[in-house]
Amino acid sequence: MQLKNHYHCNFCDFDLDEFPIIKVTTNVHEPSVEDIYGYQILKREIFDQIKQEVVFIFDTTSIKWMGSEARIALGEGVKHSEKHYSGIIKKAYMVIPNLVANILFKGVILVSNTKLKYSVHKTYSEAYTTAKEELSVLV
Repeated sequence: MQLKNHYHCNFCDFDLDEFPIIKVTTNVHEPSVEDIYGYQILKREIFDQIKQEVVFIFDTTSIKWMGSEARIALGEGVKHSEKHYSGIIKKAYMVIPNLVANILFKGVILVSNTKLKYSVHKTYSEAYTTAKEELSVLV
């Protein structure tokens, strides 16, 4: 199976146009546990095909709230990514534009207890610029 440039699930869109930069943009305001599970299934399908190091830009701008069950599910997904993909995910650039999203993200990190490298940015352009600048060093 060959990687496509674009993937979609209810929770988000994956854009691989600038691979090894993988851009993920959420497209729901209040994701459900089912949305998170759909995202995790799609992420596994994509990442199981990747054989080189990548960086990950995760844009959470659309998210206005996430219930505790969805946060726990997302944290469990981060644990899975760390266990199975830490050799290829060199760094995640998180776009977290507001205080509520930042608090939600901290909850996900608390659940996952991740060691994956990540940085937090207020805008997509800031995350993208930083990822491009650091890409040659990381990958």
